[in-house]
Amino acid sequence: MKTNLVIALFVTFFMSYTSFSANKGLEDVSENTFERKNFFYVSPFQLAAGHLQFGYERDFGEQNNSLMFNAGVWLLESNDRSREGVSLEFQYRWNMYHVHTNENATNSYKLYFGPFAQFHYNEIVEYYYDYVYEPWGGSDYDIREDADSKKEIIRSYGGGVVIGNRFLFFDRLTIDFMIGGGLKYSDIDAKKIDYYSNYNIFNPRYTGVIPKTKLQIGIAF
Repeated sequence: MKTNLVIALFVTFFMSYTSFSANKGLEDVSENTFERKNFFYVSPFQLAAGHLQFGYERDFGEQNNSLMFNAGVWLLESNDRSREGVSLEFQYRWNMYHVHTNENATNSYKLYFGPFAQFHYNEIVEYYYDYVYEPWGGSDYDIREDADSKKEIIRSYGGGVVIGNRFLFFDRLTIDFMIGGGLKYSDIDAKKIDYYSNYNIFNPRYTGVIPKTKLQIGIAF
């Protein structure tokens, strides 16, 4: 995890430095020249965890601050467990630096900072397997019908702060990268509770300090 955070910090610094260097000599432009105010995103790397998440961002005001809303669903199914859930997230982004990066004003760069709040709801079912004896003889390794599956309903609440970069290319393509951290509390409702647990930050049951990193790709309109 420490390695991932170091890499994320390096990427953020490198992208910011590159953008500032490329913009040397360019003057800040007024807010009216930033015609693209709406941004629609998808988070590609979260798909690997069975999490499909979309985002919408809207710039407003003379300072080009923005509101960001994300919503997503979890859907995972395997032989021994299933997971279904939803995620909601809200961010307020203060514009710290916003310039065009080319003379045609089709590319722009924005550095932002702000708080976030999130809510996750998950239903996780773990199936118990055993040798089941068939009526006609023999046995098979399958889910025991006489054994209750372990079902958990997990509600997680979190919040914190992030700093990030938003890049606009060709007047349409946008890339958003953020890094930060916060706190998370998880409330678990289950028939069978593990009295000993050692949940890491990637486990939906985790409560504690959390890092916050995300890469989003989308379009501007």
